[in-house]
Amino acid sequence: MLAARARKVDALLSRFPGPVTLAVGRARWLGALAIAVAFVLICIFILCGDLGIDDEWDRSIAWAGIVFFGLCGLGAVVMLLPASGSLTLDADGFETRHMFRNARTPWRQVSEFSVTEDDEGEEWFRSSRVVVYDDARLKGTIAETVSMLGGNAIMLDTYGLSHQNLAALMTQWRARALAPNGQHVPTVPAVANVGQPAP
Repeated sequence: MLAARARKVDALLSRFPGPVTLAVGRARWLGALAIAVAFVLICIFILCGDLGIDDEWDRSIAWAGIVFFGLCGLGAVVMLLPASGSLTLDADGFETRHMFRNARTPWRQVSEFSVTEDDEGEEWFRSSRVVVYDDARLKGTIAETVSMLGGNAIMLDTYGLSHQNLAALMTQWRARALAPNGQHVPTVPAVANVGQPAP
């Protein structure tokens, strides 16, 4: 499995300078949709079931849950639509498309990409990973908050790849784009810990 994923990254790199477009990972959004639907059904059961809930506050919480998880489910449905989310790489930069909104980022304004995971958190959260990088254009409170993960920007999806392979693809594509004549520059993305700067 790992070898097959590595070959996929190599195959994508062989298409430099692109453009190459990757679609969002459907499994992640199908999972998010299933979770949202489950919580909506739980809230409906609380409202309609014979649980003896007459308190107005409890009913308000249940309705709030229906609205919140309903919106989450709607967002997941939108991301499952064709062309709603993607990542495009070319020689000048990369473009992300999220819920039909595009954002273009030049390679020269970003750092290398790495995978951050929380080794200090609770057991259930330790497997949480995200691909992070530094974007010279981003400033302000949100960027400062995200920087606690090791970079001031994150990739919102893995686009059908593992976190490590997405970081490797982005870092090596960036290296080729910035190298003279598009020469290959081998790079190995590191796994950073929360609170430590990304390379």
